[in-house]
Order: sequence, then structure tokens, then C-alpha cells
Amino acid sequence: ASDPGSLTKPMGMDIDDEGNIYVMDATKKKVLIYDNEGKYIRSVGEQKYFNRPSSVAVNPDGSLIFAIDTGSSRGKPEDHRIQVFDGATGKFLRTIGSRGNTDGKFNLMRDADIGPDGLLYILDSGNFRVQVMDQNGKFIRKFGDVGRRTGQFARPKGIAVGPNGLVYVTDSSHANFQIFNPEGELMMFIGSRGKSKDRARYLLPSMIDVDEDGRVYVVDQGHRKVDIFRPVRIESNEGSLGIAFEALKKMIPEDKEEREAREAKEAIAAQKAKDAKMARLAREAKEAKEAEKAKAAEKNSNK
Repeated sequence: ASDPGSLTKPMGMDIDDEGNIYVMDATKKKVLIYDNEGKYIRSVGEQKYFNRPSSVAVNPDGSLIFAIDTGSSRGKPEDHRIQVFDGATGKFLRTIGSRGNTDGKFNLMRDADIGPDGLLYILDSGNFRVQVMDQNGKFIRKFGDVGRRTGQFARPKGIAVGPNGLVYVTDSSHANFQIFNPEGELMMFIGSRGKSKDRARYLLPSMIDVDEDGRVYVVDQGHRKVDIFRPVRIESNEGSLGIAFEALKKMIPEDKEEREAREAKEAIAAQKAKDAKMARLAREAKEAKEAEKAKAAEKNSNK
């Protein structure tokens, strides 16, 4: 028998507060669930609930699973939808949306995420906008339109909401990601098109995520890379990723070249510290000597 936890065509994923991993498999047309060590737990959904599933979002406690069914340009209007399942039992609960361009309707949506305000932020790609709904499917607000200017969308691919409520949207046509406040006002954009794999140079940016520390992870399918951006308020060795990376470095033995490079760097740093100390001592000695001269001169002038 085949392994029920094996993946055929993973398209999107999300993680709950317990670290459980939810993966949408577009071929199996199921959401596969794993624990925080990658052990398969169960699956949710089946063929009859999906046409072209593309992504998944889960609320923090894992009680609700929102499966994104993109639909197709020639398919049925009802296939452009979000299928909602009970996270504990896997029971199908309800459908949100169908094809259209009015509030609460979708056209070839690609991705969704749940913000710290508990609302569902949906990337309604074919309508070139982000729709915000509550978890029952009630429309709250929307932002975005089609265009080449900043704040507009041309080929939006992925969406993520950070811990501070900022909304991040990748656009493969703009070759960047744009950052909006929760009300949809553009804050800034990062990235541009480039043939090289330099930082913030993209060919086909697609999915995006933001961790609890505010680090941004951008997948570029064209350059086959992941760019990671760190908030200026935290150091590289801080936060969950920083701590994990420092721990991983200690677990991996250094080869001869790495050890020699590290020792040379440490030696240079030690020499710089020694030189700085000597310079400080010389400066203090000079200042003390000048102070002594000034004191002697003042004493002589008072005679």
C-alpha cells in the first residue's frame, strides 16, 4: 500500500501554533497534516470538494482549515471558492464564495492567510485585489486594482500577514513584493527584475511568508531561491530562525578551511582589540602628562 503521508504535488502550506504542518496536495486534492517533527497525522478533504486546489490557511489553534480552490477560466463558477473544514474532525463545514467580481466573489484566487486580527486575507488574483473577510465568510473590505504602478497588481502570486498586521503580496509581473497596512495603504515595495540571483532581484517571485519575528521569506521560482529579509530591530542571531541557525552551526563540524578562516578572523579581531587598547592607554598617558604639565605651569604662575 502507498504511504498515506506521501506528497504528490504540494502547492501551499501553513502552520498552527502547535507547530503542526498543513500541506495542500493538488493531485491528491487533500490537505495532509503532519506534526512538528514531520510525522503524518491525517488528511482532510477529498476529490469531490476540489477542482484546482492551490493553497491552505489554518487558524492559530488549528480548529478551522481554509482550503483554497482556484478554479479555472473555463470551469464552473462555483469552483472559485474556499472550502472550510473542521480541523479536529476533518468534517466539511461550508463553502465561501463563487466566481465573480463583486464583494465576496472570487476569480482565480491563489492564496490566503489569517492575520493577527483573526480575519482572512484572500489574494483574489484574477480580480487583482485582496479581499478581507471574517472566518465565516462575511465581507469586510478590499484593496488593490490592476495596473503597473506601485500599489497595484499585475500578476499577484502569494500573500502573507505579519505579526504586526502588515500585508505582504508578491507579484511575478512586477518582480517584487509590496507591503500594505491592514487597511490596504501601500507602505513600501521591495525587489525588481534581474537576471542575476542577487538579493531582491527576481525572475518569478511566487509564495511569501512572514514568521513570528517579522522575518520575510520570498520564494523565487525563476531563480530557484529563497530570499530572507530581517527586520532592523533584531540581530541576525536573534529570533527563532537566528537561534536555530546558531544552534545548527554548533552541530555541524567545521572542515579545515572553515576552521582556519574562523581562526584567522578571530586573530584579526583580537589584534584589532589589542591595538585599540594600546592606543587608548597611550592616549590616556598623553592626557595625563599634559594635565601634569598644565598643573605645573599653573603652580609656577602663582609664585
